Amino acid sequence: KKDPAPLQTTPEWELKTFASRTADGVIEGYEPTASDFQNNLANKTMLKGRFIKQWRPVAVTKEMRYMHNQYNRPDPLADNVMDKSKELYSDVEFFLNSDTESVPPVSGTTASSGRSIFRWLSKDNSRFTDTDTTPATAYRTPTASIVVSKAAASDVTESEIGALITNVVTTRRKAGLRFMGLCTPLMRDQFDSFSRVDKSYTTSVFPVSRFSQKQGTIDREVTFYKSANGSVELMTIFDLDSTVHFGLISPDLFALGYAQGVKVNNEGASSQIEKRVIDVIYVPKCLNPGAHGKVITGATA
Repeated sequence: KKDPAPLQTTPEWELKTFASRTADGVIEGYEPTASDFQNNLANKTMLKGRFIKQWRPVAVTKEMRYMHNQYNRPDPLADNVMDKSKELYSDVEFFLNSDTESVPPVSGTTASSGRSIFRWLSKDNSRFTDTDTTPATAYRTPTASIVVSKAAASDVTESEIGALITNVVTTRRKAGLRFMGLCTPLMRDQFDSFSRVDKSYTTSVFPVSRFSQKQGTIDREVTFYKSANGSVELMTIFDLDSTVHFGLISPDLFALGYAQGVKVNNEGASSQIEKRVIDVIYVPKCLNPGAHGKVITGATA
């Protein structure tokens, strides 16, 4: 979702939990003492992120502008701006679906980088190298919400997907959630196979697809997966990080704070060349790391 524009390069946002439930009663006439009084300060923390700036600079020479008609484009500059703008939107998606750690800027040598979705959804200390924005251990993605050591998408079982959904809704204490399910194409194939046969069974079972066919059609497409605890709208991501098969995302608890949306900046022109810079500046914000899950190839959560 879109969040308010960040007003600093390392914005913070609040994450609040609640105290443990109690079944204790109170003695009749008992007056609370100093040790009985509570406040919620211990149930609050601040998460912190960094901005990332991405761009696509465009330059069109005088020769290109006047001798580019073989492509039937009356204005090569406008044609390049349109294409490079599309590429920049794709760059943003590519970054968000990567496994990139936050990086503090170093003047003149290192660009600031935010933390991408799948690095936010981590538990192990070794996954967080930007100490200034590292979330406290208690507020990271629980180990049970990270399925590890799956070399291939075909190794992921339906029971593991069901357990992943259950673990996330248990962390949020809210059943019936609707998730986005980010999948590689091979992981989409694996969801399709759940409708055909469950490889975890050792005896013959009726495949679900046996009861949902039309004359002349074999239909095994799964676009929406629903369990007792939550449902997942599946989405194929062609540029999902190579270490990730599947991301279980609560869309209401991951946000983008745009300091500046995609913008075409006029860099002026000389007698020989016209220049534009198309750029965007934003902060990826994981509002609650415990509200998501993932399936990865590696062994380190």
